[in-house]
Amino acid sequence: MKGMLHFSVEIGPVCNMAHKECPATVREIDGETMPIERVIEFVRDALSRGFEGFVGFHWYNEPTLYAERISAVIDAVPEARYMLVTNGTGPIDPRIEWVARSRYELGDEYPFDTRMRNYDESVAEGPCWRPMVECAIDHTGRIALCCQDWKLTAAVDTLDEWIGQAEAVTRGITPQVCSTCTGRQDHAEYRRLLTDKGIAFKEDHEPHGDSDQP
Repeated sequence: MKGMLHFSVEIGPVCNMAHKECPATVREIDGETMPIERVIEFVRDALSRGFEGFVGFHWYNEPTLYAERISAVIDAVPEARYMLVTNGTGPIDPRIEWVARSRYELGDEYPFDTRMRNYDESVAEGPCWRPMVECAIDHTGRIALCCQDWKLTAAVDTLDEWIGQAEAVTRGITPQVCSTCTGRQDHAEYRRLLTDKGIAFKEDHEPHGDSDQP
């Protein structure tokens, strides 16, 4: 899992400030939340696969509502690098290196994207590097293709499956949700995001063939 920016395991399902333009307001929260031991297992597994980016605790939730669970993960795996996407209403563990706070005080000027309309119509085709930016796991342990697929239509159950799927998408071998995705990222944007954080990125591959092998 080298060449990735985020490995994020949703530490709990609830958000206390869900905005009308966020999938948190409409997504179905179902299934049991993973025990903390399973979250720790996911983080250790990612590190064992060469992950060098930042471990996060977000999906469509507010991580600081689960501060004790976050601290338990950091206690168990102190060698990882941690980040937090938060609305800033709860406590933040001082061991977290990178904190990204949502600026909801901007009101109508907040730069929401179009992911709420991510399933509406065909808008794109071809390779996408967004899965290489973030491996996101919801609170039950389902592994999303990427954060754009908030309905989890292409979710898988194991990291082996996800790695194969994500690498295939960078070659243009995509599930149906990719054809309607409004958040596609090319290799240049992927490279910029990782370079900004000092993380080595994966090289592009040319040409993009039609093989079904990831």
